[in-house]
Parts: sequence; structure tokens; C-alpha cells
Amino acid sequence: GREYRLESPLALHRVLLHRAEAIQLIGMLAGPSDPAEVTAALARLEPAATAALEYLIAAGMVAQAGVPSDPAMGEAPVFAEDRELALAGWSPADLTFHASSTLGRNDRPCGATYPMDGAGVPLSGEPVVKTAGPRPAVTLHRPRWDDLCASDPPLTVAVEGRRSVRDHGGDPVTVTEVGDLLYRTSRVRWLGDTREASGLAPRVVAIRELSDRPYPGAGACYELELYLTVGRCSGLRRGVYHYDPLGHLLEPVSFDPAIVDELLMFAGAAAGMDSEPQVVITLTARIRRVSWKYEGLAYRLVLIDAGVLIQNLYLVCTAMRLAPCALDCVNSEMAARAFGADWRTEPGIVQFTVG
Repeated sequence: GREYRLESPLALHRVLLHRAEAIQLIGMLAGPSDPAEVTAALARLEPAATAALEYLIAAGMVAQAGVPSDPAMGEAPVFAEDRELALAGWSPADLTFHASSTLGRNDRPCGATYPMDGAGVPLSGEPVVKTAGPRPAVTLHRPRWDDLCASDPPLTVAVEGRRSVRDHGGDPVTVTEVGDLLYRTSRVRWLGDTREASGLAPRVVAIRELSDRPYPGAGACYELELYLTVGRCSGLRRGVYHYDPLGHLLEPVSFDPAIVDELLMFAGAAAGMDSEPQVVITLTARIRRVSWKYEGLAYRLVLIDAGVLIQNLYLVCTAMRLAPCALDCVNSEMAARAFGADWRTEPGIVQFTVG
């Protein structure tokens, strides 16, 4: 709007600045400053500068330093929060994200508030399953329930045996195994719609198309998309594919060698592998599937959903005797370029190697 907002995850206050002199004041506080010098410099412009500085300190927007033991030697001022162990494990971005996406340290709306209702952002722009591309898709194998019951180890064995494996065998994973893995972890089991209401006086705000899949998803929104970058897979051409969870298909996205090499090389380096991974699964999120309904915690829910799906992939890979490894970093710009997606509407979230 027409004001400048100051907030901190360490403070329970919010400061709104309205005048140019206030912006000058905080500009002078960008680094260690002597309060007397700051207020003296602003006194000609704004007599209330001293009072404003006191309010900023009281609200927790200005950190006060201790007096150096020998100021004459030019020692830097010491700020208590720089030495506070409780803060040592946090980056400013992470601490702000945590405080702003949980209750207790902010007063913003949080939960299923339908923030885009009436804002001209229809959910119909984000269908439950992403629209298929023009190229012929690869039909994947669907495992039989009886076969899985006969061959799978007990759940406890899979849980205890789960490991991140960064060495892929000489024989590549097969397209049948890829199909079984995706079917067991990510397919659409049920498709339907629901009438959703919001507000103290409930009114219908949408008739939403929802789905059910083998992993839990916030509000049954299921915003996650899976892209496979295939290096070596018996029965599948080297390239980039998008997984259609409803049709259980792989849709070709790109066979450009430069794009495939770049994605595989980055994933291999992120995993600390000595050789190129056989298959890399990249999870992206169509963020509006979640943010259309949830306010304040949409991205938090995306990360939770991604973690649950990664655990599904780990356990099923372990049961199938495949080599799984989740990657802690994803290059959003690279993923957007490779998949033809806008990182603002479908950001890359996490990657997972399979061999």
C-alpha cells in the first residue's frame, strides 16, 4: 500500500512507516550507528526522530549493542543476538519462514481461508491433473496386487532397510520397474469433486475437482508433479518425461541431449555420485492448487507433501530392491527451463535418484 512495513520473527510487534523521514531513519540504521549521531543528523528534518528511534528499539526492530571494551581501539560493537545459541542455527530467511507460516508469532490469517475467492483467480486454471502434451505417451506397467503381496517384504523390513544408495549397478533399471514404482507411490486412485464452503456463515465458494493418491496431500489438492530425467533405463529412451498419474503414462517433454546431460550432471553432483544417475525424479508444485485454498501456510504444506512422497518413494524402492537417494537441493531455474514451466507457478521442490 502506501506504507513501509518492518517485521521481525524475533519481535511481537509490527512497525508501519508513513513518511520519507522515517525511511531516512531506518536507512541510517542499516549498519552499527551511534544513536546520538543518528538523531542529530535527522533533528533538522524531524524533531521526533529521537522518539521514533526509541519506539523502534522498544518494538524490537533495532538491536542494541554492548559497549566495546576498548572503543578507542576501533573494536566493533557486540550485539547479543549474534552470540545467542538459540539463534545460531537459523538463517534470517528460515526463521522468518517458520514464524510466518505457523501460529503464535504473527496475526495474519492462517488456514483454509480461500484467499483467492473473489480475487479473479479461478481454480479451473489448475486442473487436478496437468494437461497432457501433444506427443505420444509411453504406457507404463501396472503391477498386480497378488504379485506385490507375494514378493514384497514386510513393512518393518522396508522401514529398517531404507538407505540412501548413491551407487547404481551395471544393469539399468527397467521401464517395468519405473512403472511399478510410480504406480505404487503416485498414481491417481480416485477422481471426484467436492463442494467447499468458507467463512463463519458457510457459503459455497467452489466445486473443486479432487483426487486420492497413495500418499496423503493437504486438502486433497495434490499439487506435486513428477518429471523423470532418464539416463539409462531398459526399454525407455534417454530423455525428459512428465508422469501422468491419472493415465499412468510417461509423456515425452524433451530429448535434447544438452538438457538431459545438464539435469543428470547436476543431480549426480548434488548426490555426490561418482557416475551419472540412471533416473532422476524431480518434484515440482503447481502452487495455486494449494494457495487457492490455504493462506499463510501454502508453501509449508507443499514441503510437507513433498516429504511424505519422498518417504513413499524410499520405502517402495527398498521393497523393490532399487537404489534410492533424495537430493537436498534443486535448481529451480534449470528445472523450469528443462520442463517448460514457469518457476513462479510451478517451482522445483526436490529431486530423487533411482537406479
